[in-house]
Amino acid sequence: MTSEKTKPKRTKVERPEDCRSGSPLCYMVRVTKSQAAVMREALEFYARLKAGQIDMVLHDCYIDRFGAGDWNHDTKTEHCNALKRAIFPELNLNASYGVGSKTYPEQGIAWDIMQVLRHKLAWDRVAEEGKEKPDYPMQVQYGSPMAFSSEPLPQIESMYGPDHAAEKGR
Repeated sequence: MTSEKTKPKRTKVERPEDCRSGSPLCYMVRVTKSQAAVMREALEFYARLKAGQIDMVLHDCYIDRFGAGDWNHDTKTEHCNALKRAIFPELNLNASYGVGSKTYPEQGIAWDIMQVLRHKLAWDRVAEEGKEKPDYPMQVQYGSPMAFSSEPLPQIESMYGPDHAAEKGR
């Protein structure tokens, strides 16, 4: 005797409050502070590469790996110019696509996500230092992120585990 397998019933899942873009699907990603910092940096590098800002990415990667003492501007310029001519022949060597350029729309999406992460990490750092405002409030990370893509800005909130219940009030 064979039995028919029944498909499990699909239950209607309510769309999260912050998923109002009309998109049929939204995601919630939970990451640690360190993971968020790495995501922010990766998204900035990605957005800058798509914009043609190869020199900025190579500079930051080199400094992270070897320190600033050995950075040779002439060597950097030579390598960056060769890469830029190969990848972006339509751009002058000192030009790049602006944030939100229609040439690479995913660059604007990455920049938007990076800004939201940068903003949240900066303000959480201020709170961790026990301050109400940053020492230098005019720095870009403290200003509200601006949308450069057609996507809505992502939503982010701090979450604290049970061992950090006292920090919830921040």
